[in-house]
Amino acid sequence: MIARVLRGTLRGQELRVVSPEDFVILKVLATRARDLEDARSVVEKQGARLDQSLLEAEIALLADELADHDIRGRFGIVMGEDPDRG
Repeated sequence: MIARVLRGTLRGQELRVVSPEDFVILKVLATRARDLEDARSVVEKQGARLDQSLLEAEIALLADELADHDIRGRFGIVMGEDPDRG
């Protein structure tokens, strides 16, 4: 995440922010329903500009590391997948 930080300036001060992909990942890791809405809005606005392969790879790694958190399910919701589909 740190390697992908975006840099810019605001009122003469350097500003570092997470990439849109990392924002989505962080929101998937969070636990509130509102976080999923936030992530979904970024996915909708960024569309094809998002690095889908990066998102999927990071989600897979995190899902393996954090087995007690439904990361894949939450990511599916963000990506607009039907949670009732098998």
